Amino acid sequence: MDFTLYLPITSLTAILNAALLVTMTSAIGLIRNRTRISYGDAGDARFAKRIRGHANAVEQIPIALILLALAELQGASAALLWSAAAGLTFGRLLHAAQFWFRGVPFAARPVGVVLTLAAQAILIVWLAVYVAF
Repeated sequence: MDFTLYLPITSLTAILNAALLVTMTSAIGLIRNRTRISYGDAGDARFAKRIRGHANAVEQIPIALILLALAELQGASAALLWSAAAGLTFGRLLHAAQFWFRGVPFAARPVGVVLTLAAQAILIVWLAVYVAF
């Protein structure tokens, strides 16, 4: 009997969001090495902003991936899963862009937050209904 679980939507979403996290983590490390700032931000407001943007991604991505995997395991529709996966991934990219690049409109951040939270809310509601009924 084959017990392999296939979660293609969650897997692709995890790959893309993990790549974003690795990129952000590497960039923080390079900045720390270049500036010799081992801890904190040494009062550098731009560096503090980047650190916080990275931390927000670390806070949001894992729970969203857990919700996505649970919904995929429970048989949620592909449309729901792809919508949540796209919302999460595009939301995280928009959010990160506002923290990392100059000239990105401020609107990128709140739009990124809304997409991220909407993806999570959709999955939470679907899972709650699935479990309740």
